[in-house]
Amino acid sequence: MKHTLTFASAALLLGAALTLSGAADSRAAQSTAAATTAATVRATTTARATTAATARATVQPTRAATSRPTLAATTRPTRATTVAPTVEPTAEADSGAQPLTFTPAPAPDAGTIGVSLSGDSSIIIRSTSPDGPAEKAGVQPGDEVTAVNGKAVTTREELIAAIVATKSGETLTLTVLRDGQEQRIDIVTKTRREVYCPVPEAALTEGKSLISNAFASANNVTITGDSTSGVEKSVKGGVLGFTTSKPEAGWQVVGVLRSSPALAYSFSVDIEQVGSTYAGIILNLSQTGNYLFELAPNGSWNVSATVDGAPSGGGISFTETSLNATTSAGGTIKNTIKIVTDGNDMFFYFNGTFACGVPLFTFVDPPLDEGSFGFLVIADADPTGKTTVNFSNLQIADVPTK
Repeated sequence: MKHTLTFASAALLLGAALTLSGAADSRAAQSTAAATTAATVRATTTARATTAATARATVQPTRAATSRPTLAATTRPTRATTVAPTVEPTAEADSGAQPLTFTPAPAPDAGTIGVSLSGDSSIIIRSTSPDGPAEKAGVQPGDEVTAVNGKAVTTREELIAAIVATKSGETLTLTVLRDGQEQRIDIVTKTRREVYCPVPEAALTEGKSLISNAFASANNVTITGDSTSGVEKSVKGGVLGFTTSKPEAGWQVVGVLRSSPALAYSFSVDIEQVGSTYAGIILNLSQTGNYLFELAPNGSWNVSATVDGAPSGGGISFTETSLNATTSAGGTIKNTIKIVTDGNDMFFYFNGTFACGVPLFTFVDPPLDEGSFGFLVIADADPTGKTTVNFSNLQIADVPTK
């Protein structure tokens, strides 16, 4: 049976499973929670097919806030509602008896107008990004899109293709139905990076080290789940490793740090992926939720959030040239991922290159509390050999806030 995996599906699976950070101060409690995590992941793997259609559209966020806070701001605007799924697609993977195959997320310079769609199959605008191209042009929630640049569109996919094909500064004309009347709206597009990564790189200072080379000792990590035939999870030689030779390994939470929770931090880790895998980093892992960063082997990445056992609906997804990538089913890639947050905004660096700065309320509002850190793998075994994900050289430091 073939089914579709998307980045956003992981948030749904993790929602009920990841309740570990409340046990951060107790190894015994962590071990119990880890067993619960593994059982829940196994039980909820079947939800991937049913959630895929909805998750496919859940990539970019919208905000009800009227302005974006700066690092110097003392107060931060909030949203009254959860972020809605948007029109831009996410990276996808078809999973079955064969290895995962990946559809890349759009590039940062692909066009966008900053809208979200209703949750059904219609092409009705649910919300617009504050100060985004669509909002500035006069697009309103409830507008039903019938044409783009004079060409009729009848599916979400047709609308997606028309939007991401544009470049920043180009004019895209939407024909919409509003209160039974047809209207044409000219929209000057922007790049997805401009709309969804609005925070410039900030000079945040690293404070004291919270943990250095965490995988040097197995005592620093709780390995989650039971050992099963064909799947190995281990901490040895400074590496948290996952290897599988099973025909379809599926979703696996590999391990959770036994460390003090953090709210503002600098997090850096090296990730090696061999074969068809997603590698995931679980951030601010608490009893109420977590952020989830995922990395595909084709150079696509995604960040989403889970709150109270369900996806928040907010997320971002890009394909980055600064990420090492492979299109070979049995290929090997290595990347250094650095994620820095001051508790208000989150900054992403890939192999030393700044990629994106985004307000945390993009993912969920208000932002999540402090939490621990975990590691996730989504893998199908490569028929030519084993599938492996290795996490190493993990460094976490405190980021002092003013």
